[in-house]
Amino acid sequence: MIIFSFFWFLIGVIFAVERVITIWNQDRQAKIFALMIFPELIYSLFLQIAYLGALVQLLSGSAGTWNHLD
Repeated sequence: MIIFSFFWFLIGVIFAVERVITIWNQDRQAKIFALMIFPELIYSLFLQIAYLGALVQLLSGSAGTWNHLD
């Protein structure tokens, strides 16, 4: 179950848009560098989901296994 918070999503979008707008008068390389925040935010979301899964396993007493190696 993924809990989606519109508030924090909106904060992330505002932060990303502000970062891109701030450098918009710079050269192309600076724009590409600023746009790299979007993959960074997606990766951060993936990490939060992984941490949440680990927390659920910890609280439920489940042991993580590597069943595909058996």
